[in-house]
Amino acid sequence: MLAPEDCKRARARIKSCSGIGAIWAAAIPTGPKAMLNDEIIRLCVHFRLGLETNALEFCPHVSAEGVACEHICDRFGDHLLQCPSGGGYFIGHDTVCAEVADLAGGNEGIPGAAVDWKPKVDAWPRSTRGYEADVGLYYLPGLRDIYLDGVISLANPRSYPGCENKAGKVADLWARRKNAEHPVFDRSTGQRLQPFDFCALAFERHGYIAKETAALIRKLATLKANAFELDPSEEIRKWYTVLSCCVQRANAKVLRGDATPGQRSSVPPRLLSGNRDLALCGS
Repeated sequence: MLAPEDCKRARARIKSCSGIGAIWAAAIPTGPKAMLNDEIIRLCVHFRLGLETNALEFCPHVSAEGVACEHICDRFGDHLLQCPSGGGYFIGHDTVCAEVADLAGGNEGIPGAAVDWKPKVDAWPRSTRGYEADVGLYYLPGLRDIYLDGVISLANPRSYPGCENKAGKVADLWARRKNAEHPVFDRSTGQRLQPFDFCALAFERHGYIAKETAALIRKLATLKANAFELDPSEEIRKWYTVLSCCVQRANAKVLRGDATPGQRSSVPPRLLSGNRDLALCGS
């Protein structure tokens, strides 16, 4: 019989595995973005089933200040995915933000869309994490410009009490937190503070996608489908599949103990070439 703590963990995992974010488990490998190699599949299936995924004794992560984490790892990899040093966090953040940027503003993205990968946004000073590079002011044809920032979190009852009782609680919580960090309207007067909107890219490690994030994915995928006269439902499915696989690749990289950065990596060159001039004159 499982201990009460293990029962909570199992319920949280099952709820977090639900929804469209778990589509990777049934994805047809139609292209590189929808493919997972055998090693990743093994790790992610073990992770999905709540089996042991980690053989490391000590955490390999390094903080932004260059301080190595000395925490002893658990056999399920929970610490690796939640390490306060930030290594796993950066891997998840950078991976999902870059994938969304490529889907929307890459060579095969939305016609006329551009992504300005900004190291800082003066509108939202980050006194505690000033070294971090927030990602993504998107210039979208026919829509208000939108700023995106991402997070991938683990639905762990120890960190988020109650997540074992409600699917998506952690992703939706982080979406609200991201919106609070990036206010677009004055809370007192309701007056618009920024000329652009904000949306959080909030995912749970097992796959669940925040409602706000899912709505944005549908909007952007539909915009592309309409531009190319594609079936919107199939394009939406494609985006869900690509992003679901993207999250699992990030999980696998952390779980297998790959060296992880202490701060965010630079923007992929493919997202800047040909888009930068358009981005700078977009709004």
